[in-house]
Amino acid sequence: MSDSTTIAEIIHVWLAARGVADQAVFDQWLAAMALERLDKDAFIRNEQREAMLLTCSAEQRYQWLSPNEPALLAQLPQFHIASYIGVDAVSPSRLKRKLKPDSNNDQT
Repeated sequence: MSDSTTIAEIIHVWLAARGVADQAVFDQWLAAMALERLDKDAFIRNEQREAMLLTCSAEQRYQWLSPNEPALLAQLPQFHIASYIGVDAVSPSRLKRKLKPDSNNDQT
């Protein structure tokens, strides 16, 4: 097999060698593997979020959102974002204002 052979092609050949030539069986197996991967990814992401909630300040948790959960920032109302990062409902707007690069952080 060449270097460009995909894992799916290798598995298909392996299954065919064992008498599993039915494409539907292969497709079901491949879908099950994809779902298992999604479950693992979701579990890892949740564990990372929990660790962040336990170890980071409110400012660090808010900063974590932008690279890790940009869709949440774009789609959720402020009070949901606050709940997600474990702060009061008014905190996200205060944190956003504080973290603006052009803001004067000397004002309180």
